[in-house]
Amino acid sequence: GKLDYLIIDLPPGTGDAQLTLAQNSKLTGSIIISTPQDIALIDARKGINMFKKVSVPILGLVENMSYFICDKCNQKHYIFDNGGAKKEAEKFNIAFLGDLPLDKNLRIHSDKGTPSCIVEPENLISKLYNSIAVKITNNLNS
Repeated sequence: GKLDYLIIDLPPGTGDAQLTLAQNSKLTGSIIISTPQDIALIDARKGINMFKKVSVPILGLVENMSYFICDKCNQKHYIFDNGGAKKEAEKFNIAFLGDLPLDKNLRIHSDKGTPSCIVEPENLISKLYNSIAVKITNNLNS
């Protein structure tokens, strides 16, 4: 059938793979994913600047591993700091798509090859991923 979206997960940075893809393909947009700590945001900035230079629209920025919710106390713990990606999105005037926690069930489902959004559509991680997907779709259609 007809492909709705093709999402390509690239390694961090601005290496040959990213540049070649951006220059030799007609990309609709890019999504920057970063963890919140300063060292990771350096690569995010490089990616943002590279995509701007090659005229690939940036659909938004996601903060991954933003926090961890403890099984015992049910509190959020910000292991890698937090809010860094949101600040970068504001600084570059691009959409902040959301933050994703470290999630044990996501890891378990991923290892089994079963998407959490299908297996457990009502859990937090599924709702967060769906929310981000809606924002990306809206940014594509605006």
